[in-house]
Amino acid sequence: MDQIKFRGGAQIGLIRTSWPFVTLTVSKDKLILNAPLAGKYSFVPKDIVSIEPISAFMTRGLKIRHRVKGYKENVEFLTFHDPQSVVDQIRSIGFPVTDFSNEK
Repeated sequence: MDQIKFRGGAQIGLIRTSWPFVTLTVSKDKLILNAPLAGKYSFVPKDIVSIEPISAFMTRGLKIRHRVKGYKENVEFLTFHDPQSVVDQIRSIGFPVTDFSNEK
């Protein structure tokens, strides 16, 4: 398997796009978040600081911390799947993931 794809929603800056309109596509070399209304965000491994599972009231997904100038600081992929499971699948495809969510 060369890539994995998830369908969900997104919160990018102040714009929220609901399921099923957002896709997160991941290969070992690229992560692409395509969110109509908010845009298409493409990351290579060096762009990503961390991918963190988030779970709060009515929100489950991934917070993508990045260093791409011109992109909104707040980039989140929202999913009905277990967020940690999605992070694990992203790792298994070969995309390097640093997860600081369990550190104190």
